Amino acid sequence: MRGTGTAGGFIDRHFLLACAAMLSTSMVFYLLLTTMAVYAAERFGAGDAAAGFAATAFVLGSVATRLTAAPLMRRFGRRSVIIVASIAAAVLAAATPLAVEFWQLIVLRLLHGAAFGAVSTLVVSGVLERVPRERRAEAAGYLGVASTLSTAAGPLLAVTALGAGGHSALFATAFVMAMIGVAAALPLRLPSGVGGGGGPAPVATSSERAATDLHPRRSLAGFAVVVFLAGVAYASVVTYLSGYAEERGAPWSAGAYFAFYAALAFIGRLTLGRVQDRHGDNVVILPVLGCFAASLLLLGLAPNGWVIACAGIPMGLGFGMFLPSIQTAAARAVPSARMAGTMAVVYLAVDLGVGAAPVLLGPLIQAYGVAAMYLAMVAVVVVAAALYTAARGRHGGRPSWA
Repeated sequence: MRGTGTAGGFIDRHFLLACAAMLSTSMVFYLLLTTMAVYAAERFGAGDAAAGFAATAFVLGSVATRLTAAPLMRRFGRRSVIIVASIAAAVLAAATPLAVEFWQLIVLRLLHGAAFGAVSTLVVSGVLERVPRERRAEAAGYLGVASTLSTAAGPLLAVTALGAGGHSALFATAFVMAMIGVAAALPLRLPSGVGGGGGPAPVATSSERAATDLHPRRSLAGFAVVVFLAGVAYASVVTYLSGYAEERGAPWSAGAYFAFYAALAFIGRLTLGRVQDRHGDNVVILPVLGCFAASLLLLGLAPNGWVIACAGIPMGLGFGMFLPSIQTAAARAVPSARMAGTMAVVYLAVDLGVGAAPVLLGPLIQAYGVAAMYLAMVAVVVVAAALYTAARGRHGGRPSWA
């Protein structure tokens, strides 16, 4: 199934529905992530650690589904799994305020995260499988705009809903957003993916064989490690930046940082995908990692709030562009038959990196401080760039159709 009916080639009704589904699921994720710890503390009297777990349990649920999304797709079909998971997400959003015990809240958050993981993995892999190989970076960038918008709009909508009607309004808003995802999923048509595990494997096309210019398993493992390291480095920002800005006497700078980040990520995802499609993966990914490292360096050396705020500019072109560009590179390293599993590995790696960051970075911060931790993250990103080059090769990211 190819989208060829519009000037954009792949930009047709089903691509727009996929974007709507991703926007909906991402909005619900950020809408509840930013408020769940406070809700758990107020509703159940949870301590700091338990309240934090109520927020991150969602991520743990999504990690579990990353491992099972591809087998479920092969057994039941991509569309069926997306629809069931979208409906489940809406039901779970509505059921969250009905929890009367803290453990019930955790179970609901885990299940909601599992539904989110299934939808995001199978929608993104379906879009990249559907789009012509030479347009995949552009498509991934457009699709990634949904998550970029949700990082800013989700928390803003959460604050607005809480101010208007408290947690009841918050959960009602989450339910409405989830139902928009259901409405988008019902008419959505993507490659079914059925039978990949039972019958004969689909034969790779000549362009796919040309694109997989490295040993695919080695390449995918390399991508996973790179994404994990990037996830740890990015989590150092989202977890500790607010406290670091207050420590520098400029709490306003954290908000400005993320505003710059969102703006530059939005611009980058609309434009750099076409550069990647035309000139190859390395031309985009290596500079993206360079911007990522530059942002962390500015944070580590920041003498005041203005430098902290301006560090969001290279981060927007850094981590803001990293995920869609690395997804495209990973997708090109495997045949279409392995697309869902490949996207699952990429998402799993970033989830694990974000989840592991507090455990890995906590002792470092206690010993040396937050500024030193950011400087250490510069080295982590440099290592990630070196591993990417080793996995993909100095010229491996060059498009075979160019």
